[in-house]
Amino acid sequence: MSEFNFNSTEIKGGNHTFGDTSVENKKRKQYVLGFRFDESRDNVVLIQKKRPNWQRGYLNGVGGKVENFDKNIFHAMVREFEEETSLKTSTDDWYNYIDMKFDSAIVYVFLSSGSLKGIKTTTDEPVHIYPVSSLRINKHLNDKSQSYPLLNNLTWLIPMAYYNDKKYNNIKWGGVHF
Repeated sequence: MSEFNFNSTEIKGGNHTFGDTSVENKKRKQYVLGFRFDESRDNVVLIQKKRPNWQRGYLNGVGGKVENFDKNIFHAMVREFEEETSLKTSTDDWYNYIDMKFDSAIVYVFLSSGSLKGIKTTTDEPVHIYPVSSLRINKHLNDKSQSYPLLNNLTWLIPMAYYNDKKYNNIKWGGVHF
């Protein structure tokens, strides 16, 4: 059973520095979730989840809980990515492109692109590099997609990251403006 109430999800554009510090959101657990692409955005790093139970067996972006010792959400993203993939990145490598607010949590979603050299599994949750074209995320991206066990929200989070560019304020994908 999910700890998130998906019926009351609020989605907002990201680009924060310290996370949401409003009184309302201090009650929520805070998480980071990152999608690291190679320079051409042909490949993306995903992790095969074992925990929590509702994610068991599914692929997800790399991330985890924002800890009290994290300076901000960008530092949390850098820390989580290195802990799970061994790849060192910097806060400047990550762009917070969307926030997902649930009753009990807020998830800051990031994208990054750069070298994937040195990515390896460092926990009991395997990390792999997947060709974006092989993911069943949207028929607009590719008609020959394979069936990987993706968490449902990856079917729109990955395309949003794939097509996102900090230079643009208004992105249109599949008839929807972001």
